[in-house]
Amino acid sequence: MAALRLGRAIRVEWQSYAVVHITFNTIGYQSLGLEEAIVQELCRIGAAHDIHIEQSYAGPAFRELIDKLAVNQQVVILIDEYDKPIIDYLNDIPQAKANQQLLKSFYAVLKNAKRQIRFLFVTGVSKFSKVSIFSDLNNLLDISLNSRFNYLVGYAPEEVKTYFEAPIQLIATNKKMGKEELWQAIKTWYNGYSWDGEQFVYNPFSILCFLEEQRLRNFWFRSGTPSFLIHLLKDRFVYQLENMQVDDTVFESYNIEDIGVKSLLFQTGYLTIKAVNEHGIYTLDYPNEEVRLSMFKHLIPAFKDGGFINL
Repeated sequence: MAALRLGRAIRVEWQSYAVVHITFNTIGYQSLGLEEAIVQELCRIGAAHDIHIEQSYAGPAFRELIDKLAVNQQVVILIDEYDKPIIDYLNDIPQAKANQQLLKSFYAVLKNAKRQIRFLFVTGVSKFSKVSIFSDLNNLLDISLNSRFNYLVGYAPEEVKTYFEAPIQLIATNKKMGKEELWQAIKTWYNGYSWDGEQFVYNPFSILCFLEEQRLRNFWFRSGTPSFLIHLLKDRFVYQLENMQVDDTVFESYNIEDIGVKSLLFQTGYLTIKAVNEHGIYTLDYPNEEVRLSMFKHLIPAFKDGGFINL
């Protein structure tokens, strides 16, 4: 966007860019294989821009797409769930490592294409070692714990009260509840995610589902049961997840063959930062009632079936 000053008035001109948006959750790598799935997705994106992709391997096809899109202008690249082809195979380490190596060569394309890229944004649930995936892409800025972005991926309390006051007042009236009583219940269920222990945000998905159904219940786990995480917790016999005391090493990257449970729980959003003391010790806990009850619902049957406890 360019802002041009004309006398006292400001005219804003918007610049459009070609967008490459890849969501690894939807490309079908489990049935097609990762490389074939990526190539097919790149071909689909290319076709939307009247571009034919000739390369048949993921890395070269990605570079071809960027080159052809960037003939006249830079491109914007958005990659969501960059690590899902690894996370989904944590119970199959050879396959996870094979996917990791393929993704490494795929993402390496971005380093030499930096002059053609206007903006790059990559999201995922894990923080694998840069050496293992992004070794060639060493100019990324990790904003996971950057205080400037504390409200980036959730609704701030002020936003919820400002933009949803009318529907929440209506729900309170229909339920014959006081508005403040309902606000507190919503906060208990859906607020609580934090990256500094001071500023907390609401889960947008859960808030919107609550407004639609007008009842407090577990919505987040509807989007997908964390089976890989439940298996990992069962295998390592980890069941006490409240008030964990950790230092900042828990937020560092980790390797496929040695995944720290606490790190994974934090990275995937099942635990969040509730406090930080003067010695740099963090308290991790469930973000809210929605996650706590959902984890209990899945953990108890897992441990029962595994023969660890007798209910």
